[in-house]
Amino acid sequence: MRLRRMIAALAATLALLAFAAPALAAPTITLPASVTYGQNSTLKVTGLNPGAAYLILLYDPLGLPIAAIPATAGADGALSRDFPPPPQAIPGHYTFVVATPDYVTVAKATGLLTGTSPYHNIHQLGV
Repeated sequence: MRLRRMIAALAATLALLAFAAPALAAPTITLPASVTYGQNSTLKVTGLNPGAAYLILLYDPLGLPIAAIPATAGADGALSRDFPPPPQAIPGHYTFVVATPDYVTVAKATGLLTGTSPYHNIHQLGV
């Protein structure tokens, strides 16, 4: 009899926890699949802890870090930043990582920079 009561109490507790606790979505990054020179690329992140501090880390096509930008999630757990490609950036896949201030990765996505760099045409090719 005691075992039945304990099992029933456990089942009731688990049911309450399952329905009462809000489901936490994993953070996700949304950005254009590709962008070219002169276009603006907007990075949108959702599912973050509201008001928490983060770093947006940017890596070039060779995997080298090129930027660490501090950001704070809004009250809705989202953040958004514009990333216009600089003219000296080389075409290729750029990796965007959202991390905690101690560099623990929270979300990661890759975007493609296409086209011909005006900087390289002028400064390296002399065109």
